[in-house]
Amino acid sequence: MSTTVAQDAIPAEEAIEARSEARPLTKRSIGAAALLFLAANIAMVTGLWIQHGGWPADTTQTTLMTALGQITALWGTLAALVQILLVARVPGLDGRFGMDRLVRWHRWTGFCLAWCLLAHVVFSTLGWAAGDGRGVIVEFVRLNQDETSILLATLATVLLIVVALTSVRAARRALSREAWFFIHLLSYAMVALSFPHIVAVGSDFDHHRFTTWYWAALYLGVFAAVGWHRFGNPIRNSRRHSFVLTSLTAEAPGITSLGLSGQALHRFPLSPGQFVTVRFLTSGWWHRAHPFSVSGVGGSSLRLTVKALGDDSARIDSLAIGTSVVLEGPYGAFTERARSRRKVLLVAGGIGITPLRLLFERLDGEAGDITLLYRASAHDDLVFKGELDELATRRGHHVWYFVGPRADHPDAFSAAWLTQLVPDVAHHDAYLCGPSDLVSEARAGLIAAGVGRRYIHVEDFSL
Repeated sequence: MSTTVAQDAIPAEEAIEARSEARPLTKRSIGAAALLFLAANIAMVTGLWIQHGGWPADTTQTTLMTALGQITALWGTLAALVQILLVARVPGLDGRFGMDRLVRWHRWTGFCLAWCLLAHVVFSTLGWAAGDGRGVIVEFVRLNQDETSILLATLATVLLIVVALTSVRAARRALSREAWFFIHLLSYAMVALSFPHIVAVGSDFDHHRFTTWYWAALYLGVFAAVGWHRFGNPIRNSRRHSFVLTSLTAEAPGITSLGLSGQALHRFPLSPGQFVTVRFLTSGWWHRAHPFSVSGVGGSSLRLTVKALGDDSARIDSLAIGTSVVLEGPYGAFTERARSRRKVLLVAGGIGITPLRLLFERLDGEAGDITLLYRASAHDDLVFKGELDELATRRGHHVWYFVGPRADHPDAFSAAWLTQLVPDVAHHDAYLCGPSDLVSEARAGLIAAGVGRRYIHVEDFSL
């Protein structure tokens, strides 16, 4: 364990505090607007269903089951659109809440969608079977044979089940990133296949032009957001910046930095702490995208740092210098924008130093305002140590290294130890990045030391 401390102060405390006061309000206002938008659409969908005779006057088994089948289908369809929008990389959402949080919301929305559509299938089939006097299975087979839109909806439901099963955490870990991503592309097909069924069968659309245009606008809006932010914007960035791979540098065992050169980087809206999704335009790579954190910026170049954890990251050294690169992003809310206090504690474990290295360099603060705690298993695993020491000396901040087996530092992130290293830690913002067990341990220690949960910001590499 070592520490480095030194001199020089940077920008004014008043400016930091002024920005800090505004940011949480902005984040809350965006969150409130998003919830209001969601609630308004749920109310609109439900209201239109009631207005158009959705709830029957005579509640026989047939009419009741059919009505429940209709409303669960409408709610499920809205959930599907919300689910897709959450991962459309919309800057206002991603930049404020972070992709880790949006992915969690996306996952839970997906389970809500699955239950709604399952209920729709069960209720609708029971209703039609009761009305026709047939058995449930016979009725289900007949509907799929006679109604093309229902057959398409059944295919959409099967795709949904596949996507839902692979979203379970155990299944997600068993799949490669590329396989998981391909399977989840099926969700777009699922939503597209369901639309003809909704229009053809849903009573909401019978002679109700406003309802039809309302749903069409929702579909078009969501798919336009996906089209622009997932495809259009990366293509525009590729043409504008013309990124090229210029260097491959071994930083530590299994850890490599990629140097990229590009044009007009002053127009690339990167904030320290963010990541980009990288696509290498060469054989065997172009069809797969990889999320890498940005660890350095200078002039007309970017530095990305990656650890060999499997899939393509293990063969990153095989890339040829001069390969063209397409970057999606930048993404993430793990930036100074999340900051609410003048003093900041950065906690890194292993490759988690990657986004924190740029934050350590660029965060506003006077001498001593920024402290970095860096945990690694061995000295050879310390990445950017020379740069971190130089930054600490030049900027007047603190860096502490905890090196060795975990048994050597059993209380490295306990409240007592954190308070000993950083006496006023309760008055800091904390940024945590590293293995999930280290992050959990550090979070618990910080909360026990008096740091409020709203001041703890986490970058989750497990998603």
